[in-house]
Amino acid sequence: MNEVAELISKCLDCLILQPSQPQEHLVQSSSDKPFHAIFVYLIEAKGQHHLVLFLGPFKEYYRNNGIVHVLTSRHNSQDNGHAEFAVKAMTYLPLKSVSWKHFLLALREWLNTPTSEELRALLNLAIGSHVLEETSKMINPSSRDIKSQYDLPSRSLPPLKINGEVLLQNEKTKRWDSAGTVMSMLPDGRSYIVKSNGSNQIR
Repeated sequence: MNEVAELISKCLDCLILQPSQPQEHLVQSSSDKPFHAIFVYLIEAKGQHHLVLFLGPFKEYYRNNGIVHVLTSRHNSQDNGHAEFAVKAMTYLPLKSVSWKHFLLALREWLNTPTSEELRALLNLAIGSHVLEETSKMINPSSRDIKSQYDLPSRSLPPLKINGEVLLQNEKTKRWDSAGTVMSMLPDGRSYIVKSNGSNQIR
């Protein structure tokens, strides 16, 4: 098996056309109160990548209140853990609803779903009591464990070496056709700053 891996590593076409990395296990961050963690997003405009940030008074507020600002990669939705997954699920609710009434019902169910074992449902936190769920009669409670379902096809990827050479995948073509150097690891342990073509990228 080692000989096959070595042979592939010397084949340029094999490296460019290799499949995407598998998804890693979902990371869940525990919080003891609402709005304990804040997430930001990277956007791409005219070929340039930008970090979406609140400026001025807001930055001063989270500095004064001990809120830590952590960068993660935009290439893996699971990097931000359950919060990122919840945002993605929320964006599909209007598309799945045939009427405003159905959307409101779906929204209530979404808010009433526990986000993790440690944190109660958002709706329970907001009003301080449990709201009867429509879907609880239709599904097995164990099937609502999003993390266990998400982690079924997942596996842990080995950490990258600092100053090591890596291949970068083109998001559109899915080909590994550019190279870079790992400069540092971000605090989340999964994202890295990679230098490629003279600029630093968060991957």
